[in-house]
Amino acid sequence: MKKSILILGGYGNAGFLISKYLLQETHDVAIIIAGRHFEKAQKAADELNQLFPGQRTSPVQVDVADRQIFRDALSKASLVVMASGTMKHTQLVVEEVLNAGIDYFDLQLSSPVKLDVLFSLKDKIEASGHCFITDGGFHPGVPAALLRYAAGMFDSLEKANVYGGLKVDWAAIDASEGTLDELVDEFKYYQMLFLKNGRWKKMSYFAMPPGFDFGPPLGKLYCAPMFLEELRSLPEEIPELKETGFYVSGFNPILDYLLLPVIMFGIKIFPERFADPFIKLFQFGLKFGKPPYGVKLVADCSGLKEGKPKHIQLSLTHEDEYVLTAVPVVACLLQYLDGAIRKPGLWFQSNVVEPERFFNDMGRMGLPLVVQDVS
Repeated sequence: MKKSILILGGYGNAGFLISKYLLQETHDVAIIIAGRHFEKAQKAADELNQLFPGQRTSPVQVDVADRQIFRDALSKASLVVMASGTMKHTQLVVEEVLNAGIDYFDLQLSSPVKLDVLFSLKDKIEASGHCFITDGGFHPGVPAALLRYAAGMFDSLEKANVYGGLKVDWAAIDASEGTLDELVDEFKYYQMLFLKNGRWKKMSYFAMPPGFDFGPPLGKLYCAPMFLEELRSLPEEIPELKETGFYVSGFNPILDYLLLPVIMFGIKIFPERFADPFIKLFQFGLKFGKPPYGVKLVADCSGLKEGKPKHIQLSLTHEDEYVLTAVPVVACLLQYLDGAIRKPGLWFQSNVVEPERFFNDMGRMGLPLVVQDVS
């Protein structure tokens, strides 16, 4: 019997790739491409059906703000994947998913707009017997998993920081209004937290961020700490860990140093009234990016192995940021689909996956984990 997965935003940049990799990696999964524009959903479904025989993909028009239409779409699936810019509707989405009696997965930004709703319903989710996985993708979604994988290579992992080098040609990307809206909205809640000497600390926005050499073609980039909720449990899971954090590079100098301070100040003072102008200013600033482009995650880890100091770096690289988003999602869903991690409750992708299988599956899909000993 085929398992049906409803993918909201299934014809978008990340959603389409998730659909494609799922069809490639499975034989008993049917995909329902959903979104507000039926023509786009139909086109995506037709393309996927040409690539993968068996007519396993179908389109449906869905606007999550319309409860009845959304309810009807959910009734056709056993899992819904939220790959759309609909985070502001999280309360409605979760309520309807629980009423439908199906499972849930999202790859939306790690924001209180979403997480506060999910945490408030955590007991109800667990009592329902259904599996909810949040913060899918690669940031969030991969950093904590990288460090959990690295911990198995040490007797004592003491220092482990993840650096994200993100040089994206935003001008060439057809990003939806919802995606841009959520990117700007994220600055309302941006926390520059990192763990030092076992305590979470906050870096000043005006402090000089640390530089990290990502190697060619990205070179050295300055990276600011960006707290991800998936990191919070690491000091308990890895007791020897005294320093950790996720550090991410900026967009481009004009946006980072001239426009972002205005945007961040503005959306905190006028969060609603001037939202559209700030989104347009952000979109304008994205156009100043220059090559070389690419995306790279590096976990820089040090500790002890057999009584001796050990220093390794684990890295994931791809020129397409949407591949780097979709592949981890599918690697997680493969563990969910065969029951390995499907359990009642609310989970973070990075914390619920079995790390070794997670990265092995990603490698098979063309995103290999590179481990380098730099002791």
